[in-house]
Amino acid sequence: MPVVRSTVRLSIFLALLLAACGASAAHPSRPSAIAPGPAPATAPRFAPRLLRQAPASQFVYSRIEVAGVGRREVSAIDDEVRVFDPDTGITWASERLGSVSNIELDPSFWRACVILDRARVGAFDLRTREWLWTRELPYAVRVAATSELCVMQTNEGMRVFDLASGEPRALDVPPWDLSVQGHAHVLWSRDLTRRYDRALAFSATGPAWLDTLRDGATLATRETFWSNCIDASGAIDRIGLHATESEARRAHLARALEADWIECAPPTGLDGIREVEAELPAPWIPLPDGRLVHHGAHGLFLFDWAARTSPVRLSDAPVERYRDVNGRSRAIEPVIGDGWIGAVDAQGVLARFDQSGAPLAPITLPSGPNGEYPPGWQVFAAPGDRLLVIRDVNGRRAAFVSSTRGWTRSRARTFTGIWQYAEWRGDHWLLSDPHDGIQLVEPERGAVIADFTPPDAYSRISRATPSPDGARLAVIVGPWNDDWEGVYVLDARTLAVLALHPSERSLAETQDALGWDARGIVVATRVAGIVVGPRWVLVDPETGARRELGVGSPRASFGHRRSDAVHVSRTPEGDALVAPRAIDEEVAIVSIGADGSGAVETPDGRVWCEGACPHYRCIVDVDRTAPFGDPACAPAE
Repeated sequence: MPVVRSTVRLSIFLALLLAACGASAAHPSRPSAIAPGPAPATAPRFAPRLLRQAPASQFVYSRIEVAGVGRREVSAIDDEVRVFDPDTGITWASERLGSVSNIELDPSFWRACVILDRARVGAFDLRTREWLWTRELPYAVRVAATSELCVMQTNEGMRVFDLASGEPRALDVPPWDLSVQGHAHVLWSRDLTRRYDRALAFSATGPAWLDTLRDGATLATRETFWSNCIDASGAIDRIGLHATESEARRAHLARALEADWIECAPPTGLDGIREVEAELPAPWIPLPDGRLVHHGAHGLFLFDWAARTSPVRLSDAPVERYRDVNGRSRAIEPVIGDGWIGAVDAQGVLARFDQSGAPLAPITLPSGPNGEYPPGWQVFAAPGDRLLVIRDVNGRRAAFVSSTRGWTRSRARTFTGIWQYAEWRGDHWLLSDPHDGIQLVEPERGAVIADFTPPDAYSRISRATPSPDGARLAVIVGPWNDDWEGVYVLDARTLAVLALHPSERSLAETQDALGWDARGIVVATRVAGIVVGPRWVLVDPETGARRELGVGSPRASFGHRRSDAVHVSRTPEGDALVAPRAIDEEVAIVSIGADGSGAVETPDGRVWCEGACPHYRCIVDVDRTAPFGDPACAPAE
C-alpha cells in the first residue's frame, strides 16, 4: 500500500507557486498571450489503511510528573527525541540529538540531561534548541535531572554536574538500582523538595509501585517502600502503602516519612508491568515453519504472521509467572515439541496441542516439595517426546530427564534462582547455566558426559550457541577477578576449548551469544549489566576480529528465539519483532490483543489487522481520520 506523505499537498502548492512566479517574471515590458490554465488540482485519494498511533519502534526513556502541574514522556525513535504530554496528546518538542542512550527532563520540562552513545553527556535546552554544555564521559548508563543538577551513573561511580554550566559538583549521590530495568518514572512533589523514583514491579503479594523517596535538591535517599499510590500535590504527601508492608514496617515509615496515610487500590493488570519486564524472557517462539507461538495473559495463541491469518487461540489459560532470585517476574515459556505445542500450569501439568490446535494427552511433570520458592518451571522438548525439565525442589534447582523409565533426576548442576537454557543436539542435551557453565547431559539417566565450567562467579557464563554445522559452540565468559573472560569456541562433542578470543569489558556477563551463521558469532555489548545502545557485534570465530552490526534501536536480547526461517525479539512495548534468519534484517512487528486479534506492521508503514486493534487508527485520505467502525475503513478488495 502507498505511504501517505503530508508533503504531497505542499509539493503541489510549491510547484504551482513557482510556475506562477516564473510566468510573471518573463517579459515584464509587454503583455503575454493568455494561455489555457492548468486543470484544477484534485486532492490525492488513498486506499484505507491502518497506522500505529505511536511508533512501535520508540523507546521510552523517562516519564516525569510534577504533582498538580502535569506530566511529560520522553521517547526516542532512532536519533529523534520526542517530548510528549500523555494527558493531552501534545508533542512539546521533537529534536534530533544524535545517538541517545538515556535522557531525563528537569522539573521545568524544558531542560534535559542527556547521555549520547554511552560516551558523551550534556544538557539541552528545549526552548532555545541549543546545547547548554557537553563533555566526554565514557560508560554513562543512567541519568537524572533536578532543577540544578545533571547526575550521571557510570560503571565507575556517580558523577554530578551543574545543569546550567556543566561544572562538576561535589555531591555524594547514591546510585540507582540498575537491576530494575525499564524507563525512569519520576514523581516530583509540587514544591520540588521531594522526588519519588518509581518502578512498577511484583512485590511479594502482587503488583505494586516500588518507590524510593529522594531529597529534591541533593537526591539523597530517604526511604524505599512499596505503595499503591502517592498524591504529592499538597504540602504533605498522601501515600497508600501496599499490603506487602508489614505492621512493623508501617510503624517505621510513619516515623521516617512526613505523610498522611490513605487507602487506594493496588495497580492491576500486567500491561504496566512491562515497564520493568522489558528485559525478561518474552513468550514468543517461532515454529520451524515460521508461525509464532505466544503465551500471555490472554491465553496460548498460534499465529501465522506470514499468511496474515487470524491468530488461533489454543487455550484461554493465562501464562504462569514466578519470581526469580532477583525478584523479577518470569513467564513460563511455551514448550515446542515434536509436532505439538505445550503450556505448563501452576500444578505442574503440561497441556499439549497438535499444530492444528487439537488437544493431546497432557503430561504430569516431576513432583517434589517447593520449599520457599515456587517451582519455576522450565520445560524443553526433543523428538520422540523426550523432555528435560528444570525446577526448584526444596530450595534447590534441579534437572530431570524423561525416558521409558519415567522421570530421572540428573546430576547436572543448575544454580538456584537462575534460569537455564537447554536444547536437544541429536543424542544428548546441551545445558547452559549462567553460573555453573555448559554441560552435555545423557538423555536416559541424566549423566553429565562433558562440561565446561569456568570458576564460579555469579551469572558470568552465556548460553552455548552452536555453529551452523553443529560441530562447535560459542560461549561468552564475562569479567571477574581472573583471566577467563572472553569469547570461547568449544568442540561440540567434548567441550574442549578450540579458541579463546579476549573480550572487551563491555561484553555481556550473562548475555547469550545470539547467533552463529556464515558471517560469524553475533553477540551484544552491555555495561554494568544493561544492554546500552544499538551496539551488536559480529565476532569472527577463527580470528576473534569484531565489527559492529546495525540492528536498530536498543532492546533486550532475552527472549530472542530463532529457527531456520525466522528470529523473534521484543520491543519495549512488548510486541514482537519478526525477521528472516539474518539478525539485522527486521521486517515486521507483531502484536496479539486480548480478544485474539492480531496485527502485522512492516517498516514501510503497511499494517494488516484482524479484529480490534487499539494501537492503530484508520486513515481514509490526507484530510480524514476515521474510527474503526466507519465503512471506509473496511479492507480493500
